[in-house]
Amino acid sequence: MASGRSASKNGVPPAVIVVIVVLFVLFISWLGYANLAPNAPQEGRREAASPQMAENDAWIKQKAVECQGDFNKLSAEDQKKAQEITRNMAPMALKGAYQVSKH
Repeated sequence: MASGRSASKNGVPPAVIVVIVVLFVLFISWLGYANLAPNAPQEGRREAASPQMAENDAWIKQKAVECQGDFNKLSAEDQKKAQEITRNMAPMALKGAYQVSKH
């Protein structure tokens, strides 16, 4: 009977289980906070990352005012350029830029 130890003597100590559970809860909490927490309030719009982006942004704003946010009112050439600049999101970008310009 010397070799017949009970199974509970060979198990993981309860303190180790508690530490693992606490670390797991902390890790999940950190993931939730990092991915779901609202961003810090911004003091207005960020500046463009490059002069080219600023140029493109100004062009989109100008065209949005000219066509009153309606992509279909642009010439074919302007539609093509707008689609290239906005990566095929020109109708939405023009609408948004026009809405911002009205306020």
